[in-house]
Amino acid sequence: MRGLRNRLLTVLLVGAVTPAAWAAKGAANGYFEFTVNGAWYRYSEGLRYGELATETISRFGAGIAYRFLSNTALEISYMTSSTRDKYRTEVNNGGTAEHLLVDSINRTQNLSMNIMLYLTDRSASFRPYIKGGIGVSMKGATFDAYTVDGTTGLDTKNLSPLMPSYKLAAEKSLTANGGLGLSYFLLNSVALELAGSVYASDIDKAKIFLDYSVTGGLRFVF
Repeated sequence: MRGLRNRLLTVLLVGAVTPAAWAAKGAANGYFEFTVNGAWYRYSEGLRYGELATETISRFGAGIAYRFLSNTALEISYMTSSTRDKYRTEVNNGGTAEHLLVDSINRTQNLSMNIMLYLTDRSASFRPYIKGGIGVSMKGATFDAYTVDGTTGLDTKNLSPLMPSYKLAAEKSLTANGGLGLSYFLLNSVALELAGSVYASDIDKAKIFLDYSVTGGLRFVF
């Protein structure tokens, strides 16, 4: 499986170099597009032992694409995301119930090479597109549990021995992704963008995981 990952990394590297080579040769009607996008949202999961349980998701990404045909581009994109869960739980400590504040974070980084198909030409103000590709991801996680003061009900910032902390080292896997987006050009070279994607990670393993994202951002044409 390591050989497969290495070959995929080679494909990504070639994909990153190829657009620049095309541009250097002066491919007809070719041009670059650069995107930055992100998202932040928080879900409330109700009260647990007097504390609001939340799930916070944040994402940030960027990409560069070379549009080598009137409706087709090759893109290299990067996305980093984190999911943070904070909630209180109750554990048994020698026959006495004790409250703990749990703080866990799952982090994922995705690097992918995509083919983009535009559904309108460059002159349109609204430019929808679809895309799909392959890549690699790195996943890691941390878990901490803090003691809660029985009198004040506040967390003490002290780690609890009842639920040991841990940190999972980043793990690599192969991914496939697909998505769609819509760019609205305010100027000839600047657009607002809304995009949705789905990532299928661990496609080189027995169990595949799906991750969905919706982001907003800017697209620049130059």
